[in-house]
Amino acid sequence: MGLQMIWIGILVTVLFFVQVTDGTVMGIDLGGQFMKVSLVRPGAGIELVTNEQAKRKTPAAIAFTRDQERLFGDAAVAYAGKDPDRVLMNVRGRLGQCDPEGLPEHCRRMAMKVADEYEFFAEEVASMLISLARQQAAAYLTVATGKKFLPTAIKDVVVAVPAWFGERERNAIADAVEMAGMNLLATINVNTAAAIKYILDTPAENAELKESFMMVDIGFSGTTVTIGSISRGKDPQDKISLQVLSHAWDQTLGSSTLDDLIAEHLGGQFDEKRGQSASPKSKDIPKVMSRLRKEAGRIREILSANTEAFCSVEALYDDIDFTGHLTRAEFEEMAEPIFGRVGNPIRKALNAANRKVSDIQTVIPFGGVTRIPRLQELILKESGRDSLNKGINADEAAVMGAAFLGATLSAHFRVRKMDIFDILPYRINAEIEREMDSGKPPQRAELFREGSKVPSKKVMTIKRVGAFNVSVFMEKPAGNSKLLGSFSIEGVEEVFKKLRNMTIEAAPAPKVALTFEVDRSGLVQIQKSEVTLEEVVTIEREVEVKKSTPQPKKDTKDAKPKGSEEPAASSEAPKEYKTEKVQQTLVHRVFPSVLPIAEDGAIKSFMLKMNRSAYEESIHRLRELDAAELRRKRQADVLNGLEGYILEVRGLLSDDVGELVTTETERDSMKEKLNDAEDWLYTDESKSLDLLESKDKSIRQVCDPFLERIAEHERRPEVVSQFRERIELMKNSTEMWYDLHEKVNSTHMEAISAVLVSLTEAEEWFNSTLAAQDALEPHETPVLRKAEVEVKLAVLQREVQIILRKLPPIVPSKEPTQTKNTKQGEGDENTTEDFYTNEPKISPNPSENSTPSDEDSSSTENGDRSDSTQDPSSDDNDAEEL
Repeated sequence: MGLQMIWIGILVTVLFFVQVTDGTVMGIDLGGQFMKVSLVRPGAGIELVTNEQAKRKTPAAIAFTRDQERLFGDAAVAYAGKDPDRVLMNVRGRLGQCDPEGLPEHCRRMAMKVADEYEFFAEEVASMLISLARQQAAAYLTVATGKKFLPTAIKDVVVAVPAWFGERERNAIADAVEMAGMNLLATINVNTAAAIKYILDTPAENAELKESFMMVDIGFSGTTVTIGSISRGKDPQDKISLQVLSHAWDQTLGSSTLDDLIAEHLGGQFDEKRGQSASPKSKDIPKVMSRLRKEAGRIREILSANTEAFCSVEALYDDIDFTGHLTRAEFEEMAEPIFGRVGNPIRKALNAANRKVSDIQTVIPFGGVTRIPRLQELILKESGRDSLNKGINADEAAVMGAAFLGATLSAHFRVRKMDIFDILPYRINAEIEREMDSGKPPQRAELFREGSKVPSKKVMTIKRVGAFNVSVFMEKPAGNSKLLGSFSIEGVEEVFKKLRNMTIEAAPAPKVALTFEVDRSGLVQIQKSEVTLEEVVTIEREVEVKKSTPQPKKDTKDAKPKGSEEPAASSEAPKEYKTEKVQQTLVHRVFPSVLPIAEDGAIKSFMLKMNRSAYEESIHRLRELDAAELRRKRQADVLNGLEGYILEVRGLLSDDVGELVTTETERDSMKEKLNDAEDWLYTDESKSLDLLESKDKSIRQVCDPFLERIAEHERRPEVVSQFRERIELMKNSTEMWYDLHEKVNSTHMEAISAVLVSLTEAEEWFNSTLAAQDALEPHETPVLRKAEVEVKLAVLQREVQIILRKLPPIVPSKEPTQTKNTKQGEGDENTTEDFYTNEPKISPNPSENSTPSDEDSSSTENGDRSDSTQDPSSDDNDAEEL
């Protein structure tokens, strides 16, 4: 039974481990200023991941120090005050952007430079942040479950992005996720993800069956307003439908713009303190503005809840300290032109959704900037409301909604039924080449109109006899058309030759069906291409030949008498058929054949995803950075470990126990080596990891025996006591088990005897080794070691457990018998008691039950019999106990 429970526990543990690692899905809200991370795992719901500092969000910043070290998050922001040119921020705003120095007709990805030393593509920097999020999630799971989790155990992710992200930006996110070694389940618009969290947090009893909402998100990079509708069933278990109707945005109305405004105001105050003749001005000094911008963000948050705020920065410039002050009234006055623009995206979103303010049931503020009282007033005014619905967390709702979407897309979860439909913010058109010799311009057709549901599909049928190209464009407002990609549809001619009926002179062109898809991430692609062939053929069929047969005259002379048995001849002649051609019939012969789709190499520069060579180059650079970082971390760990080791050994050498287990010569030698090693740590050679590891190894080889003698000396009394206690317990258990098997003459007695011999030998070994140890001097190498004793005890424990699982055979119980000389109710019955069942013996007299003791049972088995009369009261007591 014990072994079975152990295996069940192991199986449950393994299944739980597999379940957690296989099913975990991450959600990431990659903001312009902060990054939030969530995860969903089986049995635990949606959780927000905290970073190393136990904070719920991490600055989306990466610094590259002059020592070639990477810093992330708060450390990178702090480093920006020292060297802002070496810190990369607002990575999201660079994704998918074209280099302005490139050719206008081509889009070369924008690079982010680090102090003019080297540069990274925005996809590479975003990949570093996604890898950081993955490490944070693994560390969170390690703490939450008590098990070690590697980042590679988390594979699936959903990323929340702004609604204004187009194909280029979303493909850049996909490239970044792939470079981080993860699988992108989808990208989701931030407001859509926040709406999901709003649905999840709304109690069923308070929810309306039909609800129109307005989500106003004011974040770091801009403002986005979303109009949507929610449909619920009467039953809380019914499926919920979320339909986004419109998005509108202003990319200049965000906390970034407000922080710049406050920072310039503080810089003016600092210039006044420095003097009007001070040069250069604060706004022209990157270090000063970097530190003031950090203070500006803090002041903005304080003014959301207070009427005034102070800031203090030591040695801001030229060792001059700065103390600043700003009131809410001053802030609102200088920011009023920015605040006043919040109504524009609200009106645009309502118009695009064909809704009026009166059609909206609830207005939901989202994003940290919506905490500013003046902005809340303007939102209420534009929406015609008295209050805002603040039922969701303004910072975390989007990342939690992204994790829920990941759970719905994963096969490892059963979640609340919810249909989620977003929209395309732009119109998507296609341009299809005509036949080569037609001389006509390409055909243009609308694939998806602006506001189309996401995800969705559309099939376009084209008649072609040869290969052709298809180009896909995104039509932005004001007639701005952006090429998304060009694809070559090949193999049409080969399929045409193979399938058409060669006996027909004029075979029609085959139909090529192109299936275009807008996936859940809002990315447009050609999902598949199939060709079908229609032929007009002549059908041959058999028709009846009609003949004119005259009726025979009646001849009375030849008539046979009535009753004759000869049958009369049939008056109908056999039918004849002939084959003739009828009119032509249109027959649809469908031969579906999948055609290969290839990106047109002539315009690779327009391709939105990274080409393979650039991708491989980026992967190589990222792997080199990771390897260098691991090497630096390893070097720091070895250096710190060696420094601590030197201090530890040096202190123990002066301790009473240290002096007891060493000679004076040994102590002097170790002290000298420790001093030399400590001096070596301050030389340039210690910067080499290989030399550092070699020095660490040599020092430990000298001092480890000393530490071992101290440890064995201090632990020896406990080792002796523990061994004797456990060996005694195992011997008693084994001897008792041997006695039980001996009673029934078990076949396992030999194995149990062998274990008893092993226990005796182990006890003898321990006593002899302990005697040898007592004969040694404390500074000599010990012969009785704790590790060796523990190994022997573990082996013996395993042997004992094995034989304790061998149960004695069950001896069948005999029917109780009564001798002639024994009266009913007197004496002991001649019975054999079952050792395992321990059931009471039934007396021949139904009114009396007696239970013989072990001694009575044994004597009965040996043929002995007791004639003494039992005390009825004792019988009753025995029966009650059983």
